[in-house]
Amino acid sequence: MNRRSCAQSLQNNNIASSILAATLFCSCVSSHSFASNVGVSYSQLPREVSLQNADVLLKPGGGGVYLALDLNDNWGIGLDYQAWQDERRVANATDLDLSLTSWGGSLSYARDNWFFSTNISVLDDELDIYAGQRQRRHSQEDSQTTSVGVILAYSRVQQQWMYEVSVGAQYSDWQIDTLSDPSAQATSQVPMHAQSKENTTALNASVTAAHFWPLTQDQGVLVGVMLSWTYRVSGDDSDLANRLPARPGGQGPNNRGGANNVNSLATDEDNAGQVSLYLSYDLSRDWSLDLDSTLDLSGENNEPSWSLGLGYSF
Repeated sequence: MNRRSCAQSLQNNNIASSILAATLFCSCVSSHSFASNVGVSYSQLPREVSLQNADVLLKPGGGGVYLALDLNDNWGIGLDYQAWQDERRVANATDLDLSLTSWGGSLSYARDNWFFSTNISVLDDELDIYAGQRQRRHSQEDSQTTSVGVILAYSRVQQQWMYEVSVGAQYSDWQIDTLSDPSAQATSQVPMHAQSKENTTALNASVTAAHFWPLTQDQGVLVGVMLSWTYRVSGDDSDLANRLPARPGGQGPNNRGGANNVNSLATDEDNAGQVSLYLSYDLSRDWSLDLDSTLDLSGENNEPSWSLGLGYSF
């Protein structure tokens, strides 16, 4: 059973749900098996952009690569890279162009039923808005998020069942740079450049269950579900969002979903729940096909994210 490959696939989808929650789910299916692996994936993330008269749902998609190496029987490292892109035309001849890139690394330690991991990730998020008949760029928002997290998990294996409880913490540092073109509007009150910075700290807890069905000696199916809850203990992102310049129509900054975007936490709620489903099929002793999906349990945007990956163990 290629449990390490299953875990790394979910870890590559950490932007869709959260780095912390995805890594928590990884530990349940990775802490009992050691095999280095490499893989590719394709994922789609829902992102909501708020304009003056409507909220526009974008679904950026793109490919990624990952590498997981076992240094010895206890220690392991992981690296991953992912890129997403989407564009859409909305009313009043306004075009939205969203692109994201993410890279991350992790160091993990497993012993008996215990699993510990520390990770770092960087997300670059760029949104361009083109307005008017001449499609002149009205504004550009570049945001960068750097997150550092730790996970401590305890798991049990009973026959073909795996159970786990996990706790973790994550610190994120946000920076948003906004460039605006005042000549694209009837008024010139919007500043040409604005920069905002903020940081947040969050705690996380989760419970996970997974079951493996062997089909042949080298083939099998693994199905898992994780319920996680994140509580923000510091950082006020709503104040940060309110300092950003207005978008076309003067409605204010966008409110895109996603745990790795500062505006996704710009709400009155400090609690966020998620449920993640995972399916893996071991094609052979070395190859596996993985599918996972995550749904937010709070907020107005309940569009699920998903990821499909192909992994090779060596």
